[in-house]
Amino acid sequence: MALKKSIYQFTILALVVVATDQLLGLYLEKKYKNNECFYANGEINDFIKNKNCDTLFIGSSRVLHLIDPSVIGPNCLNLAKQKKHNYYQTAIVDILEAEEKLPTRLLVLNIEIEDLFGEKRDQLIDQVLSLKYYYNTNKTVKGFIDEIGWQERIKFISKTYRFNSYGLQLITNPFENVCPNYPKTGYIPLHPTKNDSARLAQSLIDDFKPIRSKSINTAVFQNILNIKKTCDKHEISFKVIDAPYHKVHPEYAYVSRLLSDYCDSIGVEFIDFKYMEIPGLEKKTNWYDNMHTNASGSKIYSHFLKTKI
Repeated sequence: MALKKSIYQFTILALVVVATDQLLGLYLEKKYKNNECFYANGEINDFIKNKNCDTLFIGSSRVLHLIDPSVIGPNCLNLAKQKKHNYYQTAIVDILEAEEKLPTRLLVLNIEIEDLFGEKRDQLIDQVLSLKYYYNTNKTVKGFIDEIGWQERIKFISKTYRFNSYGLQLITNPFENVCPNYPKTGYIPLHPTKNDSARLAQSLIDDFKPIRSKSINTAVFQNILNIKKTCDKHEISFKVIDAPYHKVHPEYAYVSRLLSDYCDSIGVEFIDFKYMEIPGLEKKTNWYDNMHTNASGSKIYSHFLKTKI
């Protein structure tokens, strides 16, 4: 009798947990879909629902802070995100295609050259977890997340798991009337401060640490090819760029040549700004740190970029 009672209690508890998960998951899904604020991927929803462009730049912070679309042209936008690199960007392109929100003329992908080093692979996969809302509807997102391990397939049985990194924001921010806006063009300038020179000096130390592993993550090449196929299908021009640095890590040269050779082999133009002399960017006063220009430097880079694309 005691065993039967325990089984009964466990079954009831399991049903309550499952029902709670399903109901809370449906509630969070509704909140997620309605969110167009700059948290919990609201900027993606805002782009899909409200924006159109003929030229789109995608990348991480070196697009978000370095490229001012208003300098490039009137129908040009950024859809960039801090600390989100190649795998995330590949998934974003796939999501935009599914939503019929690709640019009409030109897609420009900024590659962070360090993404090609094998030691970065796990970080690149983990970054896609912020898109796990799309796990059940987007094969690219699912494919990247499944590389983490078999346990991910089990976790996604839960309806709330898709929201566990930002579910609380979806509940509390609307209640507190918190709704930061993603910039209209997708550009967030880094305004010059008195700390820029010290930050630049420190980043020149941090950014020049030896690369631990020289292995190449060839999946990045496949991702570029997949984006090219998507653009070709929709008759959209596709270019790959790498933004400038104040000073370039010497171990980037070999990998940059590999990337350039690969892009040539598949017919994609690769514009490597980190090895170009861009008038004005030799001045330290135009840099926030070694990898990011400040607002004055971004104007210089954006005007130079316009002449090349």
